[in-house]
Amino acid sequence: MLTTVEGIYENGQIHLLESLPGVARARVVITVLPETMSPLPSQDGSPLDWSLSEEERQIWEDLPDFREMHPITLDALDDKP
Repeated sequence: MLTTVEGIYENGQIHLLESLPGVARARVVITVLPETMSPLPSQDGSPLDWSLSEEERQIWEDLPDFREMHPITLDALDDKP
C-alpha cells in the first residue's frame, strides 16, 4: 500500500508536514510540485449554460433518439425468467 504525505524540500532536506505513525524506515519517491498551487479556473453559472463543442452538441441533440432506442429498465435480475 502506498501512503502519500506532503512535505517541503528546503536546503537539501525534506520536512514532512505530518507524522507517519508506525513507520521506522521507508523507501520514498518524490514528485516535485510547484511551490504554490494555482486555483482551478471557476466556471460561472449553471453547467447547462457552459458552451459545448460541435461534437458535444451533436451528442446532446442525438440523446433523445438514443434513449428511445435503448430504454433503461430498473428491474431486479431475479424478476426475469
